[in-house]
Amino acid sequence: MVNSEYTGERWIPELAPENVSRDHLTRYRYAKKRIVGDCVLDVACGVGFGMKILSLPGKKIVGIDSSWEAVKLGRDRYLSERQSMIQADAHSLPFQSDTFSTVISFETIEHLRQPDYLLKEIRRTLIRGGRLIISTPVRKQRQLDQFHLREFTVPEFIRLVSKYFAVEEVKGQRLMLAPWFWFFSLPWVDRLKRASMIKNLFRRLYGRDAISPLPRFPFCIPNFIVVIARKE
Repeated sequence: MVNSEYTGERWIPELAPENVSRDHLTRYRYAKKRIVGDCVLDVACGVGFGMKILSLPGKKIVGIDSSWEAVKLGRDRYLSERQSMIQADAHSLPFQSDTFSTVISFETIEHLRQPDYLLKEIRRTLIRGGRLIISTPVRKQRQLDQFHLREFTVPEFIRLVSKYFAVEEVKGQRLMLAPWFWFFSLPWVDRLKRASMIKNLFRRLYGRDAISPLPRFPFCIPNFIVVIARKE
């Protein structure tokens, strides 16, 4: 079974903190309005709740996740007609080239040892003119989140995606005033977030879950970056 305690590694709606669920729900609702074509892939779909949000008449939606437990839970609980989930590695997608019109990958790339492999595979499986909707947390400090193998600044992530796709939109989620962003990024402050008072202060300053254009001047920094790109 999927771990019955929320660890932060995988989004399970009934277990995750409210702010984490709002972040994921907002991203999937944002993506739903931007789907092109009729064949959609959700890479690292977790238990598949996001696929339920993506449901649209006439759209075929496929999800993959590396965890068999997550896939089984999703199949049992969330999937509807024209949706399917399989266990697969994001480094090597088990699909033919030019299969999908839209690929979605939220909070995935930071978990991978070879982030370029994911983008190459997404490019391979997208049709020409197909759309990628991808997000990742913005790097705050040298010490990584315990589940992350790599984190990116906003410019680093844009450069990475631009190697394989034409970037069309760059948005931020949870915009936070830069001084607070860097203050809560300090290792000793980050450790203090385990204390309820510091955690509550952080959540009050964490910004809104809305996905918004990046500020022209860096007085605010997003906690997450969301990129829409196209396969040329």
